[in-house]
Amino acid sequence: TTTTTTTTPGRPPPRHCDCQNGGTCVGGKECVCTLGFIGRHCESSVDTSVENARGNVTDLSHIYSPSRAAPSHTNPWHGCDQTRCRTLFGDGECNPECNTAPCLFDGDDCFIPRVSRCRSFDICDFTDDTCDEECNNADCMWDNNACGSVMGEEIVVEYSLHVYIHGTEDDFASRHQRSTFVGRLSDRLDAFVTIQKLHTVTLYPSSSTSSSGNRRRWSRRNNKVASDSSGVDVVDAVLGVSSTCSRRCLRSGEEASSYLNSLIAGGATKSALGVELALVEEGSSTSTSGPKGGMTLEGIVVTVVGVVVFVVLVAIVVQRSGKRHFSAPIHDDDDHSRTKRSKLFSRRTTAAVAPIEMDSTSSSVADIGTNDIRETAVDHPPPYTHRNSIQGSIISSVLQQQQQQQ
Repeated sequence: TTTTTTTTPGRPPPRHCDCQNGGTCVGGKECVCTLGFIGRHCESSVDTSVENARGNVTDLSHIYSPSRAAPSHTNPWHGCDQTRCRTLFGDGECNPECNTAPCLFDGDDCFIPRVSRCRSFDICDFTDDTCDEECNNADCMWDNNACGSVMGEEIVVEYSLHVYIHGTEDDFASRHQRSTFVGRLSDRLDAFVTIQKLHTVTLYPSSSTSSSGNRRRWSRRNNKVASDSSGVDVVDAVLGVSSTCSRRCLRSGEEASSYLNSLIAGGATKSALGVELALVEEGSSTSTSGPKGGMTLEGIVVTVVGVVVFVVLVAIVVQRSGKRHFSAPIHDDDDHSRTKRSKLFSRRTTAAVAPIEMDSTSSSVADIGTNDIRETAVDHPPPYTHRNSIQGSIISSVLQQQQQQQ
């Protein structure tokens, strides 16, 4: 049997390779790329791409990097000291020297997804706080800890992420789609992931370019849907992440964003997470929410220390206040106070009291008038109120004696 391919005059023959950037299709199955391009379809520039032994390409241009990009965006491999790891990334063989967080876990070549063994994965809802016992097991990520199976003190790392997903909120509205994304991402990060906020933003090309000149930069515009082909609509998913570091450990948002951006560069996010990502950024530390199921050990320690410091400060204030109160002037009529007041009063009233001890015929009594006594009292006001009553009584007694003598 002979197969004949019919072509239309004036049109090129059908191409099955879909070669790009000037590549040539050979045998209907393989592209021969021009100088400077690699990939099955010659789709990637050698300035931003690396091809592994299986022909898979990691292309940094797939990451929608902002104009002022962090190293985790421009080159997720920036922290890896093994130069071969990017070439070995995602080649299907586990390379232990590359199976570290800085080397992006060898493109998950050593990773066995735990959720693949979760028999109830399709019915689990990893986005709510309702405990489902069918999902409360290790293979199903403990139902994203909705049952509180993992205590707070077991959480050792917390951070937040901005994950930009291709599409709009309407494209990401399905409960099942969100649950699948959260469940798979929790498995990859070995953490409990919660969606804190969702909103649509648009990424636009900025005027700046990379040093190679081949990589486009992007800027964000919130709450704006692209009206032309230059903008890319994405869903900004703000995520809180709490990890026990039981299998693998990404100890910061920077490490997690590098890992996820490497999956973007490798074109693996759709198969790994169920959605296609455009960019992952480290979130603000102030937006990190606490983990489900209780406080972390770090949070408990901080709380206890804060309470102890507060109690000590209160005790110091009370002690100092008590000392001031104890050392304040005492107005009670104790023996010492009465003695001081008696001496002070006797000095101030000597002139008025002395005539009472003299003979009644003496004229000295008449010389001391009422006004003189009152002026003495006014010129020397007593420091305490109850002294006024004592002086007043003596003055009254002197006046009575003057009247009797008259």
